[in-house]
Amino acid sequence: INKLNRFDDAIKLCEKYLTDEQTPTYLKAKLHFLQGVAEAAICRIYRLTLKNQQHSKSSIANLFKAYSIDPRCPRVLYHLALRLAAMGEIKKSIRFVHKALDNPGVCEMVDCSHLLVLLLSAQKRHE
Repeated sequence: INKLNRFDDAIKLCEKYLTDEQTPTYLKAKLHFLQGVAEAAICRIYRLTLKNQQHSKSSIANLFKAYSIDPRCPRVLYHLALRLAAMGEIKKSIRFVHKALDNPGVCEMVDCSHLLVLLLSAQKRHE
């Protein structure tokens, strides 16, 4: 659904299964992750509006829920770092990038390395 740019539908579908008591915990982590990514995509559409702020908070909340369930998932760590960076939380973002680099998947390694360079440049720390 995310690839079709039907983010509201994706969020509703995630919420449906997140409220179902029979949904297994491992699946709830993925659902929180997907909902967080969908909310972040909506933020990119509604850049400087109140709707952006609402979706931004919801995105972070869902990504943190996914992180609390699966704290080693590199995709969750990367997207959490990316969302925190977008909100100006550079130091927190760097911590999550480092965690992601400790548990990288192939794609996340490149993405996290790139994000880390950008974050360190934003701080003017070229270590």
